[in-house]
Amino acid sequence: MKPNVYRNPDLHHVHLTGGFLAEYQRVIRDEAMPYQWKVLNDQIEGVEKSGAIENFRIAAGESENKYYGTCFQDSDVGKWLEAVAYVLSWNEDEELEACADEVIELLARAQQEDGYLNTFFTVEQPQNRFKNIRECDELYCFGHLTEAAVAYYNATGKRRMLDVMCRYADLICRTFGDGPDQIRACDGHPEAETALVRLYEATGEPRYLEQAGFQLNTRGSEPYYYDIEWERRGRTSFHPHLQGEKPSDDREYDQSVCPVRALDHPVGHAVKMGYLLSGMAGYSLYHEDPEMFDACRKIVDRILSRQMYITGAVGATRHKEAFTRDYHLPNDTAYAETCASVALMTALNWMLRHEPNAQYADAMERIAYNALPAGMALDGKSFFYVNPLEVYPGDVRADHDYDSVKMVRQKWFACACCPPNLVRQFAAMGQFLYMIQGNAVYVNLFAQSEAEFSLEDGRMVRIRQQTDYPWDGRVCIRIRNGGGIRLYVRRPQWCASIRFERGGAEIHPEDRNGYAELEIDADDATVSMEMDMRPYLVEAHPRVRADAGRTAVMRGPVVYCAEECDNGPLLHNLRISQKEDIQVLSDRLFGAPMLRAAGTCVTEDGWANALYRRRTGGERARSIVLIPYAFWGNRAQSCDGEEMRIWLLK
Repeated sequence: MKPNVYRNPDLHHVHLTGGFLAEYQRVIRDEAMPYQWKVLNDQIEGVEKSGAIENFRIAAGESENKYYGTCFQDSDVGKWLEAVAYVLSWNEDEELEACADEVIELLARAQQEDGYLNTFFTVEQPQNRFKNIRECDELYCFGHLTEAAVAYYNATGKRRMLDVMCRYADLICRTFGDGPDQIRACDGHPEAETALVRLYEATGEPRYLEQAGFQLNTRGSEPYYYDIEWERRGRTSFHPHLQGEKPSDDREYDQSVCPVRALDHPVGHAVKMGYLLSGMAGYSLYHEDPEMFDACRKIVDRILSRQMYITGAVGATRHKEAFTRDYHLPNDTAYAETCASVALMTALNWMLRHEPNAQYADAMERIAYNALPAGMALDGKSFFYVNPLEVYPGDVRADHDYDSVKMVRQKWFACACCPPNLVRQFAAMGQFLYMIQGNAVYVNLFAQSEAEFSLEDGRMVRIRQQTDYPWDGRVCIRIRNGGGIRLYVRRPQWCASIRFERGGAEIHPEDRNGYAELEIDADDATVSMEMDMRPYLVEAHPRVRADAGRTAVMRGPVVYCAEECDNGPLLHNLRISQKEDIQVLSDRLFGAPMLRAAGTCVTEDGWANALYRRRTGGERARSIVLIPYAFWGNRAQSCDGEEMRIWLLK
């Protein structure tokens, strides 16, 4: 295994002790995970059926019910188990662990003799195993179950699920490859690559890393295997939206337009793209492959500079849930799938493990405080799959172009990939805060927390962050037993000015790729930073047509929005003042300060029945109340939802 890579801390030794992220972890642990467990077991009336746990009972021969759900229903169980593992890392819970152990035993009983584990094909189509690699997500399900197995092993030391998934991984290694009796194909929905890298990290087995490389290196190659299997199936497709389409008619959808090393911009399904980037970055971390990582860097840079929403979300269109083109970022029809935000954040963390570059951590922060939390209600029991940046309920109800947009969060989905994905990401949030290499410690994200790391010299260094970030810009970092280490503290790109202090005196540390570099020369040292937290206006690149003539409001890393319940309807008529400072109110919404901006509003005075008239002006002064986008839709007075908007007229 490659030595001296940048690594994230063991989640056993990182504890979020207060503030925004800690509160979300509490909701995940106390509300969202118990709720999702009941949903997976079909125990909540009036909620979309899951069938996910029952499917494993059927596959194990313990139930005679009918299979229910999509072909990738197993992945929901994998994500939930992975979330359990992360929670157990920072919160002992014997009852939760016993529940997970029972599920793992059920998975083991459902596994076939050769190691195969997929309930859809075991129950519904046993004759079609590995015959529709592009569409039916066998390797995607393998990936999520394997990531859960690695996480559970790391959390508890128990090998049961790890052994189950190693058996399945061994089957995949035998089945896929360049040999005469092997399938020369890669997974249609990337995820196996990342899972195989993580399995390699956990076991040290080189075959798993080699298989990850095979999956990556086969993508975009000739002959095009998805066409071959499509012909063998009689030119039929499993998914209705792909019916009648030859796979090679849209190679972008599968990120197969060319070999991955030649790819230099994001294409196709946004979630797949994020998972593919994670696999590419993870594989090249352990297998010396600068060309592959260079491709990663080009794609990620293109996303961050041209195809990411201000909230950190990605994926502009509901058509195949895909990236479109540079600067095409519509607000009201934004797809911005929650899973795509999870996938991109994960990829960014793998990128950081290659090279500490603050722009990757900045984007992670943007996702963590905006796109991700918006995907779940504050009670942890309803969710968004699609995350638009503006909503007008009347238009959504009247126009089928908005069919993917929901105005209120849903209790569950027929395709339920997002809720358990969001839960596992927040449960694992502690690992994104820090990174270690040798005797260097990097602070990537700011949050009230306590952590300890083992350094290359065997010392255990303890770090404590005291802060109310992102609502307050002061962060105090105390390092114990850290004499002689180098501490790198991210300088957020959003921040106009930062003041660093050590021992009460201002210091001016050198900048290294967006990090302030500090030499810690005492075994008990404190470094403080004070960030300018005044609200500020943001504008989009002139090529982003959807935001022309508009501005958005941010405070720190948090994007704010206007809601109908504070400002009345017709939010598109609000114009924000460019000259007056935005007030930070003493009123708090779910712990966050609300903002008030001066502005104007176009009135309906004098219009009568006219649809058009000679321009006369007709604006009147008014104040505009703004709340964090992450919290929108939690106070709607109407069960059908209310208006919301991020980008206002300027």
